[in-house]
Amino acid sequence: TGVRTFLEADDATRSWTIWNNGGEVPYCCPEPQSWTTNAPNAPDPEAEGFRAIAPGDKWSMRFRLYADRR
Repeated sequence: TGVRTFLEADDATRSWTIWNNGGEVPYCCPEPQSWTTNAPNAPDPEAEGFRAIAPGDKWSMRFRLYADRR
């Protein structure tokens, strides 16, 4: 098609999940995540990226999805 797709993420993005409904759909959704799947239940949640955000505190991550033609 001559179209390239790019996904950029900042350092807060530690993990990715690629969702495609078990292969039942003709597309996929890349999902940036700040922790690994099930991190709150891991033996060492912080090592997996889990962090608590206290009431009133803020936390953010940034990512950018774009496409261009060759």
